[in-house]
Amino acid sequence: VRLAALRLDEWASTTIKGVSGYERHRNADPASLMLGGIALRRRTVAGDSTLTVGPLPQSALANHDIAGLLGVDFLGGFDLDLDIPHGLLSLYRVSGCAGRFLPWPSGYEAIAASAPIRDVLTIPVGLDGVPLRAEIDSGSAIWLLTASGISRMGLSAEVLAHDPGGSVSGVGRFAVAMHRHRFGTLRIGAERIAAPVV
Repeated sequence: VRLAALRLDEWASTTIKGVSGYERHRNADPASLMLGGIALRRRTVAGDSTLTVGPLPQSALANHDIAGLLGVDFLGGFDLDLDIPHGLLSLYRVSGCAGRFLPWPSGYEAIAASAPIRDVLTIPVGLDGVPLRAEIDSGSAIWLLTASGISRMGLSAEVLAHDPGGSVSGVGRFAVAMHRHRFGTLRIGAERIAAPVV
C-alpha cells in the first residue's frame, strides 16, 4: 500500500484469516493490477481489482521486496503451472478439463480434489496410514497439521514435548507456537514421501 501509494477504501474492509488468527483492515483500491501483461480482476460480481490489506510475516525474500500475496480471488480463473526450478509461472485459461490435456513434458497424476468451502481446495492424503484431508496452499513453505489432525494422529502433548519446537507465522501480526514431528510416511496420490517432518 505504501510503495504504490494506494488509496484505502472508505467503505469496504476485509477480515483475513491466517495461521496466527483474524485481522480486519480497510481494502486498497488500485486503478489496475497486472501480472505478466494480464489485467487481473477479482472473481466477484463487481469484477474489480480491490486488494485485501494485511501484515505479512516478512517483507523481503532473497534480496527481493515482497509487496503482497496473490490469491484465488485473482488467480482462481486460471490453471497455474509453477515451474520452481526455472522460476516461471504459467497461467492457463482452461475449460472442459477432460483427458490428459496439460502441456507438461513428463507424466503427472490426477488427484480427486474437493472444495468444502469457497476458495479452499483439499485433497486426500495419508499420514502413517491415517486418512486426512490436506488444504492446498501454494504460498506455504511448510506442512502444518491442525489440532484436529494432531488428535486424529493420536499425538499427545507429552509426545510433542519431546519434538523440537519453535514458532510459525503467516498473514497476521502474531507467531504461533508449534512442534516439528517426524512421521513415517506421507502418501499423496501414488507418491510416497518417507520420514516427513510436519
